[in-house]
Amino acid sequence: MSPVLAWFTYSLVVGALVSLSGLAGEAALRSAGRPGRWAWVWGMGLTVLIPTLAVLGSMEWAGAVAVRAPAAVIPLVPLAVAVEGGGSGLSLDAVLLLGWAVLGVSSLSYLYWMHGRVERAGASGRRARGNGGGVVVTRGLGPAVYGVKRTSILVPEWALGMDARLRRLMLLHEGEHARAGDGRLVLGGLLLAAAVPWNVALWWQLGRLRAAVELDCDERVLRRVPDPLNYGGLLLEVGRRRSGPVLGVALAERTTLLEVRLRRITQAARQPRVRRALWLGGAAAVLLGVAAFTRDPGSSPGRPEDAGAQQDTSLSRAPVFTPFTVAPRLRNNEEVARLMERSYPPLLRDAGIGGEVVLWFLIDETGALRKTQVNQSSGYPALDQAALSVASVMTFTPAMNRDRLVPVWVSIPIRFTPRGEPPAPPVSARPVPTPERGVPPVPGLTLVEGDPHDEGGGDFGPQSIPPG
Repeated sequence: MSPVLAWFTYSLVVGALVSLSGLAGEAALRSAGRPGRWAWVWGMGLTVLIPTLAVLGSMEWAGAVAVRAPAAVIPLVPLAVAVEGGGSGLSLDAVLLLGWAVLGVSSLSYLYWMHGRVERAGASGRRARGNGGGVVVTRGLGPAVYGVKRTSILVPEWALGMDARLRRLMLLHEGEHARAGDGRLVLGGLLLAAAVPWNVALWWQLGRLRAAVELDCDERVLRRVPDPLNYGGLLLEVGRRRSGPVLGVALAERTTLLEVRLRRITQAARQPRVRRALWLGGAAAVLLGVAAFTRDPGSSPGRPEDAGAQQDTSLSRAPVFTPFTVAPRLRNNEEVARLMERSYPPLLRDAGIGGEVVLWFLIDETGALRKTQVNQSSGYPALDQAALSVASVMTFTPAMNRDRLVPVWVSIPIRFTPRGEPPAPPVSARPVPTPERGVPPVPGLTLVEGDPHDEGGGDFGPQSIPPG
């Protein structure tokens, strides 16, 4: 799975978990007699924040440069990939990012058009005064609240012919929206969802936020004017005459929400249920914890704190020398080469930018990769992250010290080169110092790219340095 697709999938999983937490959180707040909209304000923020922190944390780790490698680390032959720049077509990651940009621009453009429509309606309407701010009488738009700094109430002309009591309830409802700043909350949710338009969880949460805003407003209105019969009649009349969408909060909502609102306002006021609120709040907290600790599948599994738990602490803490007679060898050369080509960041590849990342590996007695560290960064966090992704699939043969399997540290440069550029010159490894007496010396190594005429060209194992 490509890194961008993996992150998209991870974001959707986090969004689903946060949505479930939001449902429990809203129910808990209402059971405690509190406004339910805050469950969705926080939910939408966390749906974007958690995946963003995951990817930023991954890039921050990838860009770290560790201390200079000690001579005890076994250098192996570099892994290199050359990819055609510009003419190789769009990768899946590039298509996904391009689609994100197109959808985002389209969504934000629609919001801008809606804002212009509301502004034109306000400019052409008649000005009046009412609860919570200025009132603008429009030809058909509203009733609704719009505006960020200065809030105005849109009232359609047909509302002027309503019963005076219903008209006062309408203005009271919109005035409560204005006083609570509900329009700004909904506008913020709209902008957030439009910026990440592919995340369906965000759009669903936005719908729940708008519903919660209306339910909260209904409760505030009925606390001030306890007249559920006339207020229900107002909702029915406005629902029957509802106009098109408005960029903000509106008294008119979809039919299903109208049914929920009517059912709630006809019920007798209920006392807060503390026990139910605590249970639901606990469920919401647990779901949020699961969402926060869900692992991004695109992140590297080779961080120091995640690996080597069963290794000797003195060995896993930092690269140290382990006597050996047979060095480890990479098993899945072809799989690694294919992954390197797919993982080359498309923006850097198309720009002709390459680089080399030097990684340290701790390989245990079974040949399993237990720990991965960046020894030398390429200078590009995206390339470093790609190298760590490649490292996560590597499998090795175990190292041996005579007839005993031993864990060892190895160092492998991973090189990304745009096709057409001259390859980097071979890097000769310094000979590893001879270990203690009684253990055969470590062979010297030359780090060169595979020669297609060399029978061992596909082998990433060590090669001997001639004496002198």
